[in-house]
This record gives sequence, C-alpha cells and structure tokens, in this order.
Amino acid sequence: MPTLLLPDRRIYYRVDGHGAWLVLAHGLSQNHMVWSEQLPALARDYRILRVDLRGHGFSSAPEGGYGQMEYLSDILAVLDHLGIRRAYWWGTHTGAGLGLLLATLQPDRVAALVLDGAVIPGALPPSVERHFAWARATGQREGVDALLNAWFEQGDWFAGMRAKPVERRALAHKDLVMSCSGAPWLSTTPPQPLPDIAALLPSVHQHALLINGSEDLPDFLATAAQLEQALPNATRYLIPGAGAFPFWEEPDTVNPVVIQWLGDR
Repeated sequence: MPTLLLPDRRIYYRVDGHGAWLVLAHGLSQNHMVWSEQLPALARDYRILRVDLRGHGFSSAPEGGYGQMEYLSDILAVLDHLGIRRAYWWGTHTGAGLGLLLATLQPDRVAALVLDGAVIPGALPPSVERHFAWARATGQREGVDALLNAWFEQGDWFAGMRAKPVERRALAHKDLVMSCSGAPWLSTTPPQPLPDIAALLPSVHQHALLINGSEDLPDFLATAAQLEQALPNATRYLIPGAGAFPFWEEPDTVNPVVIQWLGDR
C-alpha cells in the first residue's frame, strides 16, 4: 500500500498509468476510488496521482483541522515526495477548490485545471454550509454512521444518484461515503485561514474547463458562472441530464470531453 508517513499523519496515494502527471482530487466524503471510471480512459496517456485526503479512505484522521489548506497540504506532501513539480489537475467539488487554491498559491505547479462541480475555497455555497452544519449536529447527537448516512440520503447534490440508483451507481457511491471517518465534520480544531481566493481568481492564468451537470444545484451553477467570468481562460461545459457529479453520473460523456480538452492544451 503506497503510503507517505509524516509525523502527524499517514497519507495514502496511488499512481497509475504513463505520461504527463495528472492529479485526480476527490471531494468531501469520497476517496480515490471515486475516479474508478476515469482511470482506464486516462491511464494510457497520463501518469495519474490519486490521494486520499486526511480523514478519507486509507489516510489517517489526525487531530488537526479539516479545511482546504490542510487538505492541500496532504496533496502537496505527496507531490513533493514523488518529485512532481507540475501536473494537470482534475478535481470534483472540494477537489476542484483545491486546484483553484494551488493555482493561486503556487501557480507554476498547475498545468491546467478541470473543475467538476467547482467550489471556491472560503466561499462555499449556502446549501453546502447549511447541510454541513446539519450533518455535524447529526453526528454529534447520533454518531458517525448516522452522520454519513444523512450526508448521502439527505444531501441535495446526491439527488441525481438517488433518483437513478442503478444507472448512476448510487450504492457504490454511498459505500464511499460510509467509509469516511467523519472527522471533517466532527473535528473541533479550527481550519487554517484562507487567502481571499475570489479576489485572486483573475490572476489564475491556466486554462480551466468548468464542468457541471445541466441538472446541478443552483448554487453550483451560480459558482460556475462566477468562475467563468473571473478566470481569464475558462471554458464552461454542461453535461445534459447530469446532476452534481457529472464525472461519476455520466462518465461515458465526460471522459471524452476531458481527454480531448487536455490533449489540446
């Protein structure tokens, strides 16, 4: 099991394929396995790095905070460990926000960005803030399993999977959620402060592909519209019929779009 051992935490990662480096960054409550439908299509031309963020998958759940700066530090630790100076980046939700954060803080390390259901670090959509607080209260009252079950069964961004459970592999995605430690909600350590990422977006020079499902939540569609206006080199793409996780819900549609876009960079 490829693991980076640090004094305060254990970070699990996987490397697959050959070619230019491509980071696949998962979102909150997921882990590296969420990219299972992308791996065969991408591994022929890219050397893919997948990292389980702290508190997720096979990585440990340290006592420290669970904000974007902490999550990014996990991925940066692995990048440095492997000697990766520059990589393409495909992230979903929190993972997309981490790509934006890295592009503002260390722009030379990001070749191009694919942002699936993007969030802006430090400016989470109101729907996410409300549900996060509700899930935390559920966990404090009823325990981790109840928290994670509520996160999936009540989260509006999973509605598309729940509506088409077989076609969109809802059970497999719920299994990913239920494997999370719960620490991102239940940790009492405040996360590290963030710079004003929204103000820094015009300085992001990398090409960025913004992907949303046409049936995504209004909050996420509004964020994509904001990013399209703020990022100098943004392209926006809507996946017909998909919800909040196009790469998971419609991989046969999304994968060719991303592969062609990356190939043009």
